[in-house]
Amino acid sequence: MDATGTTTAGPGAPEQGAALPGSDVPEPGAPVTLLPTGRADLLTGRLVTWSADSGLTAVDAVADVSPHGAEGICGEQVWASVRTAATNSLLALTATAAPADGPHQVRLCGRVLAREPRRDAVRAPAQLHVTLTVGSGAFPECAGHTLDVSRTGCRVALDLTDQLRPGQPVRAAITLHGSAFTVATRVERVEPSGRVVALRFLDVPGEAAEALDRLAFQSLR
Repeated sequence: MDATGTTTAGPGAPEQGAALPGSDVPEPGAPVTLLPTGRADLLTGRLVTWSADSGLTAVDAVADVSPHGAEGICGEQVWASVRTAATNSLLALTATAAPADGPHQVRLCGRVLAREPRRDAVRAPAQLHVTLTVGSGAFPECAGHTLDVSRTGCRVALDLTDQLRPGQPVRAAITLHGSAFTVATRVERVEPSGRVVALRFLDVPGEAAEALDRLAFQSLR
């Protein structure tokens, strides 16, 4: 990374971006996730170059999506996520995909929607109906709704029970777009009231994970 806040994969990369001394930005080789806004295909790749202004309102980056071809995504609006080098924060972007050098490289021109410290995925407010199966106790099942959600977990406000404990395994049935999917979860944290719990997803089905990504990005726009 140079003093202008631009990171490149080597000599010959474009010199772009305003001054960002000491900024926490992604570096070449960082994993990138791309989700086209109009369809369900999720692509993963590696960052080649990164440039942004000081407010992250203008981002110009290049990603390599090998072994996939770039032509299938060029011209589309995409959501993207990539981690920064210094603090490992997750950046969520909205961008237009354009051709870059080589058949597997795509240029991303857009802006950062959110910075997520200590997150494994983009998380955003959302109210989805949830039924938790605890399996024992006075309330083997309890209902509630999510307060926020991502592909890796959620916070749930419960209607009734206060029996959940950190580390406890729970099955969660979550209604998304009119259909429910069931996922194994682990209780990560219980707030003092006992009625709000943070759940870590353990085995989210692929289609459900992409739908949760899409829901989270849409709420950030």
